[in-house]
Amino acid sequence: MVSVVAPEHPSGDDETDDADSDPAARDEAEPAAAEGSGPAVPNGEPSPDRGDGRSDIDLTELTLKERIVLATAQKPAIALLIIILFLFAFTFLIALAMIFPAVAALFIFGTMALTGLAIGVFLVLRRLES
Repeated sequence: MVSVVAPEHPSGDDETDDADSDPAARDEAEPAAAEGSGPAVPNGEPSPDRGDGRSDIDLTELTLKERIVLATAQKPAIALLIIILFLFAFTFLIALAMIFPAVAALFIFGTMALTGLAIGVFLVLRRLES
């Protein structure tokens, strides 16, 4: 439940305007709000607030962890599929290590080298950005 507090008048007196107390007059004065397009802001554009407590979020403001949580919350089936594929790849690596330990070691070291390279490139790009 949303409670609305009436704004105080700048003049300081407690008199109310007849247009404020009459709902029909208020609907005529604010046709944008009556049409459901959202409350108008001073420059004439609709407010980003949708009226249901949510507002538009710029995804560039979110961190990587927040983006992952958001994507998981929006599509949990895809998140579960990614986890299952990761576990399958991990079990494949274990089975490979049991049968061909030298090949598995090459895969592990190759993966570690690529991860290190990716982290290095990320850090260099981050410093160049600053």
